[in-house]
Amino acid sequence: MILVFDFDGTLHDTAALYGRAVRSVLPELEKDGYAVPKECSDRDLSKYLGMTGQQMWEDFMPALPTELREMAREKVGQNLRTGITEGYARLYDGIPELLSDLKEQGHTLVILSNCREAYLMAHRAYFSLDQWFSGYYCSSGYENAPKEVIFESIRSDFPGEYIMIGDRASDIRVGIVHHIPTIACSYGFGREEEWHGADCVASCVQELAESISMVQGIYRLQ
Repeated sequence: MILVFDFDGTLHDTAALYGRAVRSVLPELEKDGYAVPKECSDRDLSKYLGMTGQQMWEDFMPALPTELREMAREKVGQNLRTGITEGYARLYDGIPELLSDLKEQGHTLVILSNCREAYLMAHRAYFSLDQWFSGYYCSSGYENAPKEVIFESIRSDFPGEYIMIGDRASDIRVGIVHHIPTIACSYGFGREEEWHGADCVASCVQELAESISMVQGIYRLQ
């Protein structure tokens, strides 16, 4: 079975890394005369995890000129990659063990994320993700196409039966559009209203393991 994982909020507890990276660019924007939002805690900013960088800046500072949004996006990306090497990146507790178990069971694991390719490749090296994952698919490599469009490449590269696993509405939509089982991860950064249409909801990594086993059992009965 091919297990398709979102990254941030599903495998990776991104809030501290992301909040630090975004806040680092705000003083320069404020110095240039732009009003920055007051709600900039890790928790406040975590709502943007799962969005593309373009979507995030359009919502976070809509009055910012396009060229400055792109500059800020690039600097956040650089700060994220620096933060990874400085040790701010962390997988959720239990994720390495879960991935090892799934790999040993014979599943094929791939990542489908709205992040930029350089960001995911930095994590790929830092966490040695190749020990578990056979494919990596990022929105930046597909002109920021939605995940349900990118999924067609996964279907072509890895034919078989699928489970989609993620914490945001964009992940659930993959399952709805392609008629595949979907597991919502409520321990991530999404909200309850985003999980409508999911086949089950996992509130922790242990429940995620149980949900994957349950869905796999349903497949066997069909």
